[in-house]
Amino acid sequence: MTIKGINNSISFPATVAVKDGAAIAKGAATLDRTKFGFLLKNYSFLV
Repeated sequence: MTIKGINNSISFPATVAVKDGAAIAKGAATLDRTKFGFLLKNYSFLV
């Protein structure tokens, strides 16, 4: 994954199924935003 020009590998568990000729995937991942240069601890001011 590349964010702000910084590359980091990510992996996460996912399930993939094919139904009526379409692929459906579901999964979840947690990212450490500091690895991509985001140094603020709380973004609540953006809301």
